Amino acid sequence: MMQHDLQNATGSRMYLWTLQTIVQKDYFMLFFTNEMFQFVADETNRYAAQVLQEKPKARSRFHQWQETASEEVQVYEALQVAMELYAKSSVEDYWRKEPGV
Repeated sequence: MMQHDLQNATGSRMYLWTLQTIVQKDYFMLFFTNEMFQFVADETNRYAAQVLQEKPKARSRFHQWQETASEEVQVYEALQVAMELYAKSSVEDYWRKEPGV
């Protein structure tokens, strides 16, 4: 598994990391097309509509549902990949602002 130290990346190291990231995204997009992301978004929205038709409980988060788009699905998948590449000891650590966590 590849680990990157982004906090200390500067100059040529940051440039190489950026190039590597671009290449990784291009490689990823060879297998996962925009059409696939659109399909996931469409099916997610369809599922939410079905749940809302079944009248979920009054306090359900489904009442706050807003349709998703393929771009949001791409961001979600990118976060999943990034969390795998930059493994932390707990999920909460990904959202901490303290350096070195």
